[in-house]
Amino acid sequence: MNLSEFSVNRPITTLMAILSIIVMGYISLTMLPLQQLPDISFPALTINVPYQSSSPQEIEKYITIPIEDEMSTLSHLKKISSTSYNNSARISLEFDQGVNMDLMAMEVRNRLEIVRKDLPSDVRWMRIWRFQPNDRPVIFFSVAWSGESYRQYDIIKLIERRIQRIEGVANVEIRGMDEKQILIDVNQNALKSYKVDIYNLASSIRTGNRNLSGGYIIDGGKKYTIRSIGEFRKVSEIADLPVKGDKIKLSDVADVRYDFPEKKRFQRLNGVDAITFQVRKSSVANIVEVCKNVKKVLNDIRKEIGSEKLNIRVFRDQSEEITKSLDSVWKAGILGAIFASLVLFFFLRKVRSTLIILIAIPISVICSFLFMYLMRTFLKTNITLNLVSLSGLMVSVGMLVDNGVVVLENIFRYKQEEGAGAKESAIKGSSEVSIPIIAATLTTIIVFIPLIFIQKEGIGQFMGDFGLVICVALIASLFIALTLIPLLSSKIFTGREKKKSKFLIRLSSVYKRMLEWTLNHRFITILSVLVIFCLSYYLFTKIEQEFEPPAPSREIQFNVEIPRSFSLEDVKNLFSSIEDTLLAHKDELDIDNISTNFGKSSSTTSMFLRGNSINISLKDISESVNESTLEVQEKIKKLLPEVTGVNYRAGRLHGMGGRQMGISIVLKGLNTDVLQVYAEDVKERLKDLPGIKEVDTSLERGEEEVRISVDRTRANKYGISSSQVAWSIMSGLSERATSQFKTPNGEVDINLRLREEDRVNVQQLKNMVFQNVKADMIPLDNVANLRLQRGPQAIQRESHQTIVTVYASTERMGMYDLRDRIAKRLASLKLPPGYSWELGSNWRMFRESQQASFFSILLAIALIYIVMASLFESYIHPFTILFSIPFALIGVFILFVITRTTFNAMSNLGILMLFGIVVNNGIILVDCINKYRRNGMPRKEAIIRGGQVRMRPILMTATTTILGLGPMVLPVMFPQFFGPIEGRAGWYGQVGVAIVGGLATSTFLTLVIVPTIYSVIDDITIWFKRIVLSV
Repeated sequence: MNLSEFSVNRPITTLMAILSIIVMGYISLTMLPLQQLPDISFPALTINVPYQSSSPQEIEKYITIPIEDEMSTLSHLKKISSTSYNNSARISLEFDQGVNMDLMAMEVRNRLEIVRKDLPSDVRWMRIWRFQPNDRPVIFFSVAWSGESYRQYDIIKLIERRIQRIEGVANVEIRGMDEKQILIDVNQNALKSYKVDIYNLASSIRTGNRNLSGGYIIDGGKKYTIRSIGEFRKVSEIADLPVKGDKIKLSDVADVRYDFPEKKRFQRLNGVDAITFQVRKSSVANIVEVCKNVKKVLNDIRKEIGSEKLNIRVFRDQSEEITKSLDSVWKAGILGAIFASLVLFFFLRKVRSTLIILIAIPISVICSFLFMYLMRTFLKTNITLNLVSLSGLMVSVGMLVDNGVVVLENIFRYKQEEGAGAKESAIKGSSEVSIPIIAATLTTIIVFIPLIFIQKEGIGQFMGDFGLVICVALIASLFIALTLIPLLSSKIFTGREKKKSKFLIRLSSVYKRMLEWTLNHRFITILSVLVIFCLSYYLFTKIEQEFEPPAPSREIQFNVEIPRSFSLEDVKNLFSSIEDTLLAHKDELDIDNISTNFGKSSSTTSMFLRGNSINISLKDISESVNESTLEVQEKIKKLLPEVTGVNYRAGRLHGMGGRQMGISIVLKGLNTDVLQVYAEDVKERLKDLPGIKEVDTSLERGEEEVRISVDRTRANKYGISSSQVAWSIMSGLSERATSQFKTPNGEVDINLRLREEDRVNVQQLKNMVFQNVKADMIPLDNVANLRLQRGPQAIQRESHQTIVTVYASTERMGMYDLRDRIAKRLASLKLPPGYSWELGSNWRMFRESQQASFFSILLAIALIYIVMASLFESYIHPFTILFSIPFALIGVFILFVITRTTFNAMSNLGILMLFGIVVNNGIILVDCINKYRRNGMPRKEAIIRGGQVRMRPILMTATTTILGLGPMVLPVMFPQFFGPIEGRAGWYGQVGVAIVGGLATSTFLTLVIVPTIYSVIDDITIWFKRIVLSV
């Protein structure tokens, strides 16, 4: 007794089992973790070392290179790269796959402790960071307080504490709020009058604020520890610190206070000063529950304090995207059920048959959730409900009904054409096609096995859940097709059935004549198909290739370059004008939020302005007025106010994976200055290249700095060393903490700096004085030369070589074509020995993706052959069905050209899935032909009869799959009605386009051409057997 027969003969048992599955499936849905992205791990670590008020050159020499040297001997290290910024160093370590990253993190931490002694003594901490996709903040909100300013700090801390107490919250990060500090503003004139050197002043504070243990003594037989107490306990103790003898105190030459530092940088959201909160969840927490509870706490705080003074605005909530995806799955399921019902009614002309499918689809989806939970619990997989897995479930909705349709149609055929009873039709009809649909399901599932081998690299890491969910959904649909559908059919298909519609009878007659003609003219038939395939291959050569779909995220950034002559008030007025302009066009431009960041520099030359940016989040494309991100960016750029000296530089768009879109050229060498010269040369060569919009370099993004060159001859004459000059300037102008002061709320920095009026321009800097060994005060201008020069924003290194990157924003153009154009343009570039250039990470990842896709396709075809050879017990007949794969590619090429879809990681995934789907029709057809031949029917008659019998289910399954993918594919095919395809829709829509295009042509050609190929291969098999027998 097979499964279908058991289901029909034991209806109550089967219904109770199905009911149990529904209940457990719903419970599983509530227990599966909800996350934004799959739970994956990257074999990489990042070391961040902050070091305030430094240049990239200083960071590179004293921090980056020592750490690189220490880390370069780590085992399993695949790649080491670094970036030295103005105020920090970042060293990235990439390891081989399979390395235990917990142990590697411990090893890196140990080595950092070893190298710490070689770093500057005032490096306070170093952070080791391991990127996990789900470590990103789950909710962002801003807080604006319009009440008494002294209460703001307490209110912000209250919000922080209340949020941290929420179950599932791991961390709360606050941005835009200054912390109180001990501020020491030094009067340079007073230093000159009292002949006090600022370097010695800073040293007095450091040495006078220290507790030290001094060993122990034994007195009266008891052992006492000796400890010298010197730390400051009150602010007044700092002000009273003697700085020269016992007559001059720190308060005589400086103003000492415990206060907030002067606000020089501003973060605003939609034109309002705001403090931004970023909340991260714990690894096991439910993202929807965490975000829901955070918003509830914020509403409670708003009511307690008063909404008239406290404005809290949630501007990014990742849980909303998750809930939208869940809603999309249910909507896709409902649409799939409606489409499948219409198709069934059209072909079977029976309303009750549509009810069976309407019941089967939601049960299959719920059953999928149960299987997902069981796999997570017992097989220890990391599968979760996330954007990738839910997208996989949406893609699978169109395929969920295929097995059910084949079983239902065959049951109906027995009832309609054979005149069998309901119970007999249910048992015979389902049993007859059980083996073919199991094989067909297996071939669809088996194409995802290659993902197991490639999911450790690149985009494959995110596709594991995608493939796994589709496999689970197909297994669930197979189970329902072999149990619930036969049971319901045996109860519903009672009474006499209507005859076939005249349309189907005529279609079957036309199809029969077509088969007879193709079987009688096999050479012409096969030749025609080859000609069509060659023409489609020509289309293939016209399709562009790239790494990921051209579907940018809905984010726009502008970096604003401002002349140093602008005052802070001028900058505030400029950004207020920008914000007012954009907010006035907010609805017109689909703007969701405008975030601005501007102010004065925090570098050693604080008179220069830097880091000014505009960040614009656009509404989701489903809520927009059908303009692409690039089009909106161009419109915004035209609206920005024109001010003399102000330059707006558009940032590069980012794809859904977070990578910058476009292409980059990496120059490698030893000397940054030499690389800068050649980078400018490359920029000039590329800026007018067709397909490239904007070109800039990693160096030109830097800003002007004052470079101080000590004249050693003059310095020696005055008894001043270069080191003394450097340390004195750092003490007077740097924002690095001189020491720390303990308060009831923790340690705060002691910041010593010249007062504002003593550091407003270069002339004031020249007047800075140093005390030599004779106690003379020597001005900086007497021992050094000062000049303005633009320095790099950051210094990048890779494998111990300095690199400079040339970035190019591109229009829609394939990677291969663009590479050839760039190579041709740079062919005449002559680099000195030790210097080279190569295309950047996007090209490297594209090549890796191409190789992985090619491997996956070959492996999938081999596995499909193995399954079919086992099914047909033949080495030859599987090749009959494999010919349906080239037929599918014809439709793929045609639809790709029509929709301007490129070959990329996602469309290649769609082609991989297509291979597993299109062979299903061939399996059902060939299995039926073989059955008739085993019953003694002549080959030609068996081919024609098998084709007529299987024509209806093949057309039905292809139609339901195509219609099920309609919501995903139609926006790609008709962007003029649905708007530009961006974000996740642009990614997964490409999968649907590949499946729909291939299925449309392969269905027709499978019905018409596969029978001809079957007869040819059968003749070859007979001929080969004769040859073997004669030998």
